[in-house]
Amino acid sequence: MYKFLGISLLFIGSVGLYAFTCSGGSGKNSTASTDGCINSGQNNGKQVQKEVPLSTDYQYTVSGLTVLYENTNTTDNDTLTYIWDLGDGTTVSEQVFEHTYETMGSYRTCLTIMDNDTRKTLSQKCKNIEILDPDLCDVTWEPVCGCDNQTYMNACFAENYHGVYYWLPGPCAEIDFSLNCDFSYEVNDLTVLFINTSVGNFDSYEWDFGDSKTSEQRNPRYTFRQPGIYNTCLTVSSAVTKKTATICHEVTLTASAHAPK
Repeated sequence: MYKFLGISLLFIGSVGLYAFTCSGGSGKNSTASTDGCINSGQNNGKQVQKEVPLSTDYQYTVSGLTVLYENTNTTDNDTLTYIWDLGDGTTVSEQVFEHTYETMGSYRTCLTIMDNDTRKTLSQKCKNIEILDPDLCDVTWEPVCGCDNQTYMNACFAENYHGVYYWLPGPCAEIDFSLNCDFSYEVNDLTVLFINTSVGNFDSYEWDFGDSKTSEQRNPRYTFRQPGIYNTCLTVSSAVTKKTATICHEVTLTASAHAPK
């Protein structure tokens, strides 16, 4: 209830800031002001007012980078100003509107209700809005690991509370699919144990001992017929990468024993 000079006063109207002037018996005028109020009551046969806090809220709909904002406050008063802060440096004073953000991310948007005369903030509501570019979510891929026993991990994503994954741009790893092919050997007279030291996972091995004989074993043991220098080659291939690699070494044999017949 508002009283001035012992007189109960009634304010009829919408929420806002009101000023009134009351003339006293001495002919002097006095001015007072008060916030608007609603919910009338009765006191001693005179109507009085109870002040009710102003409520602010809004709803939004996200579609890609565009958001539809709608002020759900039903108070219609010319003395009030609605100001939106959209979290990206943009301000708007409309009740219903669309706004398109330039980049995806999290934006804290606020709706503030102010009094036109005093510029006093009467109420404010803020919400965090997640914006995701739909073009970044259409992701398909094929396995690149095959059977090479390598594990690839993606450490560049985050998950928000709504179950949406954000894929952040970053440097692309350059994967070398070249085959590291090599071998060593141990000589015992005319018999040689060839040891495959190639690095990687291969599907086939082909040895050419340099005397028109071949083998497809991984680590073959082979007996030459006579001493000499043999250009022995190993060729490996991978079905996953569709690549082959070849390495050759000269093997020198100076056996003292006779070669088998």
